[in-house]
Amino acid sequence: VFTRNILVGGATVTSNIAKEFGLGFGDAEEQKRHQGFVAFGGAVEEHADPAVAALSKVIRNSMTRLHGEVTRTINYYRSQQGGSAPKRVFLAGGGATMPGIVEFFQEKLKLPVELLDAFRGVTLDRGVSAENASADAPSCGELVGLALRGFGSCPIEVELVPESVARARDAAKRSPALIMAMLCLFAALGAGILYFKFADNAVQDRLAKLEAEQAELKGYADDIRDADEKLEELITQSSQLEAAVSDRSYWVRLLTELNSKYANDLIWLTVIEPLRNGEPITTEIVKGSAFVPDAGAVPQAPVAGAPASYELRLQGLYRKNEVGQQQVVYDFAKSLGGSPFFAADDIASKLEKYVKAQTGLEEDRYAFKFDIRLPLRQPMEFKK
Repeated sequence: VFTRNILVGGATVTSNIAKEFGLGFGDAEEQKRHQGFVAFGGAVEEHADPAVAALSKVIRNSMTRLHGEVTRTINYYRSQQGGSAPKRVFLAGGGATMPGIVEFFQEKLKLPVELLDAFRGVTLDRGVSAENASADAPSCGELVGLALRGFGSCPIEVELVPESVARARDAAKRSPALIMAMLCLFAALGAGILYFKFADNAVQDRLAKLEAEQAELKGYADDIRDADEKLEELITQSSQLEAAVSDRSYWVRLLTELNSKYANDLIWLTVIEPLRNGEPITTEIVKGSAFVPDAGAVPQAPVAGAPASYELRLQGLYRKNEVGQQQVVYDFAKSLGGSPFFAADDIASKLEKYVKAQTGLEEDRYAFKFDIRLPLRQPMEFKK
């Protein structure tokens, strides 16, 4: 049900008549009831009495205003409330019986319009005049509605109780439920407080036991940590000893590799010496036997913090030959560059970096010196 109050009705028509003709409200009401009607629109003949014709035009202007309010209400209902278009129109109230009002709204609304019969479906007492009841039916809607409401429930009830009174009445009805809900809430809060209090005590007891166990286990953990550190130290020392033992076979394999690289008897080795950062790590067996062809062959001192570099120095003699003189030394160095013991894969393109050999054509010389330095893949280092 959608309702809206419109402040335009029969009293508004009477007020407009009184204002237009300068009459009192009672006289204007009398004129409206006895001579008033809604003037027809369009090109129609006016009433013979000019005063009555003027009266009908004032009434039509008031009805036009009422029609505008009704149309505005219908548009609002359909656009804002999602309602559908009306199909029938009922007129009620004292002014509904005014001649021409039904035809006026039928013309304006393009809908079937009829007077509201408040007594339809109601049995009249024998003492009630049916003719008078039919004439006053549009004005008796409230009277019949209140009478029927006294016999039982109605499909639609409109209550005009002020909002403040309605809220107070509803609050009084809900107060028992609210009080019960509040008691239940406090009971739940109390139960929760007790539960968490007991739970806190249980957690604290458990925490105290765990802290005692932690203190006991911490002593064992410290002992285990000390034992692990000692074990790590022993493992480090033993791994060094194992590496030292394995290095013995390393040198055997290295010397075997060197021996396998001889292609002829034109060269022989006199010194095999490991170097660290370009310096010997063994004592010279024969003083003055080291051969440095030029000062540029001596490596620079290592940069502080840089890892040490390890090389193997091979010194010896190559015999004067017809193959190509010092070429036999270069071929020997190239064959060593492909060995897994040395990290000199680029030796073929950088012979001057790794090999120094004397040259000469003296007839009284039987052999010439050479010096080969090759970087080792496996460092020879022992930490104490």
